[in-house]
Amino acid sequence: MLDRLQGAKKFTKLDCKEAYNRVQIKGRDEWKTAFHTRFGLFEYLAMPFGLTNAPATFQAFIDKALGEFLDITCVVYLDNILIFSKDESDHEEHVRQVLAALRHYDLHLKISKCSFNTTEVDFLGFRINTEGIFMDPERIRFATFFQRFIKNYSRIAAPLLNLLKTGKNKKEIGVKVQQTNVVPALFPLSKTALEAFKALKEAFTSASLLWYFDENKSMRVETDASAFAIGGILMQQFEIDGHLHWLPVAYYSKKLLDTETRYGTGEQELLAIVEAMHHWRHYCQGARHPIAVLTNHANLVWFMTTPNLTRRQLKWAKKLAEYDFNVTYQEGKKNPADGLFKRSDYKLPKASTTLTAAETVPQSF
Repeated sequence: MLDRLQGAKKFTKLDCKEAYNRVQIKGRDEWKTAFHTRFGLFEYLAMPFGLTNAPATFQAFIDKALGEFLDITCVVYLDNILIFSKDESDHEEHVRQVLAALRHYDLHLKISKCSFNTTEVDFLGFRINTEGIFMDPERIRFATFFQRFIKNYSRIAAPLLNLLKTGKNKKEIGVKVQQTNVVPALFPLSKTALEAFKALKEAFTSASLLWYFDENKSMRVETDASAFAIGGILMQQFEIDGHLHWLPVAYYSKKLLDTETRYGTGEQELLAIVEAMHHWRHYCQGARHPIAVLTNHANLVWFMTTPNLTRRQLKWAKKLAEYDFNVTYQEGKKNPADGLFKRSDYKLPKASTTLTAAETVPQSF
């Protein structure tokens, strides 16, 4: 949804007041909302907050109200409306059109939550301006929500996520487990976990701007893998001070499953490409230009033309066949996705880096 804001110069944010209550419940269905009090049963005539289908019902209602403007001059999520204009001179007219539609459907606004004619606005937990998307400083404590802004989030957070494991798994990673029959005991943070926490804090406080995706520009996907996590960066070229630069549109990272940590290095690097392309498939499928995929594993350059593949590799090749891309080798030290994967203070059992018989054919990995 936020990709629609690419090229916008002006923003207006609107917030509907008592939004759900503006939807009348269908006749003869009011009894379904009945609740019991000491004075008897009462039922709603208008849709209340809290019903299972209320969000979907209101979303359909607001989509109908603003249907002719959706993704053209405004985006909507429930009672949150963001009007945007690529030409500043058109913005006032766009706002008038949306307000007229809201009036027609008897939808009111909470003026204290509205912002008009700005170049930067907070919307759905993000801070948005004419260049791209930032994390909202007021919500920075919600780490998982903002992981798209953090390069190699899963890699950095792995020692902390491992603390959520129980019993045998905790003992395997060196975390002391206390037994109690009353409430779960607090587990002590290991040195590795504390360092991961500090690294996450630093990453969040120094997170960069994510630029808006532009379907007319070429894409570059840079991936990397470690013993227990994979990651990638989706980049496009943008002009700054008269020069073109490859800048981040999105980050992706994923903690490997236990079985995946035992893959060979080549397969882990390939898995990083497969997962990154799948995660960004809404960008990558049908791309107007071939996607440049950069990896620090040289043998992957010939993967799609290798005649002898394992069953797992064949499955991945089938997934990758959906995209138009070229793989290029790039040294690890030049790969931005590689940077935070090189911490030496967190180790898992050594993964196999030897090749199976099926992998030792020429130009395979």
